[in-house]
Amino acid sequence: MKSTTDFTIALDGWQDISKNSIYSFMALKENQEYVLDIIDLSSNQHTAAFLKYKVKKILQLSLVSIDSLIIACITDIPSVMIKIRTNFQEEHPNIVPVCCYLHAFNLIAKDISSFQPLLTQKKEELCYSLTMFCETRWYSLAKVCLEVKTYKRAFNSFVRLSRTNNYSIIRTEIQEIVTNCYYFANNDTLLSVLLPVVDAISHLKSRETTLADIFKELIGIYYTIFMINILIDEFKNHALAAIDKRAHEFSDSIYFVAFFLSPNHKKTVISKIMSKDSIIKTSLELAKSWRFDKRKATLLLKELINYKNEDTSFDTCKNINTHPRIF
Repeated sequence: MKSTTDFTIALDGWQDISKNSIYSFMALKENQEYVLDIIDLSSNQHTAAFLKYKVKKILQLSLVSIDSLIIACITDIPSVMIKIRTNFQEEHPNIVPVCCYLHAFNLIAKDISSFQPLLTQKKEELCYSLTMFCETRWYSLAKVCLEVKTYKRAFNSFVRLSRTNNYSIIRTEIQEIVTNCYYFANNDTLLSVLLPVVDAISHLKSRETTLADIFKELIGIYYTIFMINILIDEFKNHALAAIDKRAHEFSDSIYFVAFFLSPNHKKTVISKIMSKDSIIKTSLELAKSWRFDKRKATLLLKELINYKNEDTSFDTCKNINTHPRIF
C-alpha cells in the first residue's frame, strides 16, 4: 500500500447483536479494497475528534500517508461523520469529503415510506412467511410490497378457506386487511414510488459507479416519480420533497464537477450557482489541492476549456498517470 496513491478512506459504524459499537476503517481505490481495521469502540465517546484521531492512527500503522496518498474521505450522513469529513478537509486540503450515496438513497426510501396514510403498509402485516422488512435497509420495503402484490390472490384464498372447518382460523385483523381493497391499492402505489429508488440503488452499487452517477440517478428518480399518476393526495409531493431533501447532501462542488465532466451530462443544467466557468475554476482548485505541477495544471485548464466549448474530447487527460480517478 505504501507505493499506491489516490486512496479514498472510508469509515462506518454499527451495533452488533450484543449492542457493541463496531467501527470499520478501509482504504479504497478502483477495484482495490483494504480493510485497515475493525475495532470495538464501545468504551469510547464517538466524537468527531476521537474518530478522526483513530483514522490517523490506523493510517499511520498501515504506512499510509494522509498528506500524499489520500484524495477523499467517505462516510455516511450522521452529524458526527459529516464533521469528520469537514475537519479532514480543513486540515488536509488534498482530502475531498464525499457523502455515502447509497446511504443517502436508502434514506430517500425511508423518507418516502414515512407518509402517514401509508404507514400501515409497512413491516409485519401479511409478511409472517414473506421476506421481512429490514430496519436498516429501507429500500427492502419495496420487496415486501412486491410480494404482497404477488400473493394477493393467495391471501384472499386463505381467508376464504379459513372460514371452513378444515383450515386454521386467520386473525380478524389480518382478514380485515386482506378484504380491504384500499390496502392493496395503497400497496401498489407505495411500490410504484419505491421501485425507482430501488433501481437507482442497484445501479449505484456497481464498481463502475462514479460521482457523476449520483446526480444522474437523483434526476432519474425525481422525473420518474413526477410522471407517475398517483391517486393518493399529497403523496407525490411528499416523495419529491424527500428526494429534494437528500439531494442537498450533494451540494458540494465536487459532485457538480464530476457531473460536468461526464460527456453525456455536461449540457444538463442542475444549478443556478455552478456555471461551467465556476466548475472549471473548482476543477483547478482540486488540481492544486492534489498537487498538480504547472504543466499538468495548464494542460488540465486547456482541456477543460476545449471540453466546455466542445472543440475536443477530454481523452488527453487520461494519459496523465496521476490524474485522480474521482473524476
